[in-house]
Amino acid sequence: MFAPGVNLSIFTEKFKIGMQLGTIEGKVNTSTFKFRATEEVKKFDFVSVKSDGKWILAQVEEVEKKPDGETIAKASIIGYRNKGLTKAPRRVIEPDSIVYAADQELISDTLGLEENGLKIGNLETNPDIDIHVNKEDFYKHFAVLAQTGAGKSYTVGVLIEEMLDKNLPVMVIDPHGEFNSLSRPNH
Repeated sequence: MFAPGVNLSIFTEKFKIGMQLGTIEGKVNTSTFKFRATEEVKKFDFVSVKSDGKWILAQVEEVEKKPDGETIAKASIIGYRNKGLTKAPRRVIEPDSIVYAADQELISDTLGLEENGLKIGNLETNPDIDIHVNKEDFYKHFAVLAQTGAGKSYTVGVLIEEMLDKNLPVMVIDPHGEFNSLSRPNH
């Protein structure tokens, strides 16, 4: 489970340790790193590395399988949370550092996801993590823009339902009748 010589005391903190996924190899910079995966890793998975006493969150952006069967994953560094802000590390992560599956709390904390507010969905890679938007952000003008068929009406419908569930005032001008079903309670 843990590599020989790993100091387990570094894990007695706010975030739980995820499954060990591999080890950082090769050139490392403050934006990306590559790691040799010893467990299954998929594109867009969140991973974590302990560096300078902080858990650094990264997201897998590419997975490559070599002819010998070895799997190499490239991860883009998101950063760590400090005083309510997500910050990018200023030092490189050490080669040979162990890469772990990111804990749900680390993902939510680092990305600054609200625990309250209006729920608009879940993270695709981690369906147990809800995505909420701050209801205060909707007191001013806002727009939902996307190409045809991308889910604008569905997204607005979800937002309206969430606002109604929280007894927030909503006014919808609906010239095409897309939101008629919202006038009837769900059963």
